[in-house]
Amino acid sequence: GQNGIPCAFIVSRAGKVCYIGHPMEPEFERVLRLALANRYDPELTRRVQPTLDAARKAAKLRNFKEAERLYDDVVKEGPGVLVDVGLEAWKMRAEQANDPAGAKAYAAKLIDTVGKDKYALMAIAEYLSTNPDLKVRDLDAAQSAADKVKAMASADDSDALSVVAGVAAARGDLATAAEVQYDAWMAAPPSAKPAMKRALEDRKSTRLNSS
Repeated sequence: GQNGIPCAFIVSRAGKVCYIGHPMEPEFERVLRLALANRYDPELTRRVQPTLDAARKAAKLRNFKEAERLYDDVVKEGPGVLVDVGLEAWKMRAEQANDPAGAKAYAAKLIDTVGKDKYALMAIAEYLSTNPDLKVRDLDAAQSAADKVKAMASADDSDALSVVAGVAAARGDLATAAEVQYDAWMAAPPSAKPAMKRALEDRKSTRLNSS
């Protein structure tokens, strides 16, 4: 149904066409970024939205057990794509319910649920270790996810290496953070090198300031 050019198609890692349109539209960049991370499926998102709304309502009413059950119903529909929903459930336990033990158990369960989905594990590691909106963190769970990412990542997977470096920095292991971020910078494609270099300089600066 496209009559003009340029026309771009974005196909997800699952083989589903998830965007057809002009590559200069703002939506193109957003969909591309999420699709590369295996976290974009508008059909799935629409299908689970009523259950997600119900989970959020239960959380607001402080019915945390029911909210967690509903969140889990959403996540099981597509753990990798919907990992952000799982992280929302973790935050509910950690902050709204003020249940550190429950949150820790939920983080471990979420890591097991996404299994070997490298992109979902990267999202978990990054969120639990560096998200600025969190009042509390779970660096042990972040490390667990990062270890799985590192085991799966190839030597030239700069994005995965950068996430591993970020978790190391959050844990205060600044030497490892700088070393792994250097590897990420060296492995990055030309278009990503400036961002990776800035991250490397930040790691080095933090290490020097802590000395």
